[in-house]
Amino acid sequence: MSTLDPAPSWAAWNHGGNGLWPPAEDSDVDLDAVSAAEWIDEAGRRALDRLRAGDSEAVIGHCDWLAGNLRWDGDTPLVVHDWDSVVVDSEAVLAGFAAALFSTVSADGLATVEETERFLDAYCLARGREFSAGELQRAWAAGVWTRAYDARYQHAIGQPITSLSEDEARERLRRADAGGVCGIAAKTGGRVEDSHLLFHPEPHLTSHPCQTSPASRISPEQPTSSTG
Repeated sequence: MSTLDPAPSWAAWNHGGNGLWPPAEDSDVDLDAVSAAEWIDEAGRRALDRLRAGDSEAVIGHCDWLAGNLRWDGDTPLVVHDWDSVVVDSEAVLAGFAAALFSTVSADGLATVEETERFLDAYCLARGREFSAGELQRAWAAGVWTRAYDARYQHAIGQPITSLSEDEARERLRRADAGGVCGIAAKTGGRVEDSHLLFHPEPHLTSHPCQTSPASRISPEQPTSSTG
């Protein structure tokens, strides 16, 4: 599996560096050296603690499940692009990355908390079994980490922070059982509740808020909307 290392920065929560954040893609900016809103680093740190608290069998999967990387025929996926974004990680973490980005109502936004929940429900329905409580918490933590990374990068290069808000970080961390974010809530110790929503997401994925930056996940020639 070593040939798949290193993972892209937005998926490299288990990087071997000394800082909280891995080196940015296609940029010399040091995210750990640039001052930022404390809540972003706190969200990333809490998510990282939850990710490190559990472990599951490693699988090979795609960590960049964005609209510009998929082509559809109605509800049927035809092609998945960007296979340099294949990584080795747990299934729950890979599902969590995708669920945090996949918007079912807007091709221009990121998934809401409710959309992430429905995505994970649909994923478990498709795989034929539920995630364990610990796996589900790690899936939520993975989504927090990747969106906090993007928020940190956006701040570092002077872009508006659109990948994550304080309120959403707090709620996503609660579902990860990773506590609240410093500055907006004390640790809640909230538990993830079972959901019985049987929902199949529409085949429309969100564009990534950093795609116009040097750390772009999507090649410029690839459109960001799905086509039928």
